[in-house]
Amino acid sequence: MASGNSRQRRKESRANAQMQVVPIPTQESEAIKAHKSEQMTVKSNQKIALSHRIRRATKWLGTLGTLIGIVTAFFSFFPHLTLSDPITIDPNKLLSKYMTISNDGILPVYNVRCELAPRKLLAQNGNGIIGDNDFRTRIQRTDCSIGTLAPGDGYTFSLEGTVDLPIAQTVEADFAVVISYVPIFPPVRMDRCTHFVLHTSMNGDKQWFRSPGNCALFPWLSSK
Repeated sequence: MASGNSRQRRKESRANAQMQVVPIPTQESEAIKAHKSEQMTVKSNQKIALSHRIRRATKWLGTLGTLIGIVTAFFSFFPHLTLSDPITIDPNKLLSKYMTISNDGILPVYNVRCELAPRKLLAQNGNGIIGDNDFRTRIQRTDCSIGTLAPGDGYTFSLEGTVDLPIAQTVEADFAVVISYVPIFPPVRMDRCTHFVLHTSMNGDKQWFRSPGNCALFPWLSSK
């Protein structure tokens, strides 16, 4: 009987030991799970925010690329006229020089005119011309009119006879050579001015030199 009781006690002892081995959830393990869940939520939100930023940046770059393309195309088709350096015909006359207009753009221009825009053309005796500072005073060359100036083409003209002023008697010359034209786009009259000023060297030689300064691109917008 005693032996039976002993075996019974051993069985109960082993059962109690097995029951103690079974893991029981604690407050610490629940806190760890909650922390891990919170971390996963934060990472998910960060990924979503990063995805939104990438989409916004891609959209902004696409818009910027489109604008750059439009501006590049506009300036590619914009007219580009150049004026050569003046070459002397008669060294005794101030305006006895010829120049060449060249169309360096990719499209033709139309109704091209050559004009002289004097600020000051003064002789020793006080005679001469005083015009506007913004080159609105114009003297047009009637023999300098071109219907169409194609890309790569040039047209040579002279200002001789526009103003009869001997260079020896000239004390001040400040003027612009104006090329007026109508491009395909935009189809409105435009002006391109090249500013010149007369300089006298130490030995008394008088020559034109290009100088900073320009006229309004759209003459019909300038105030009168």
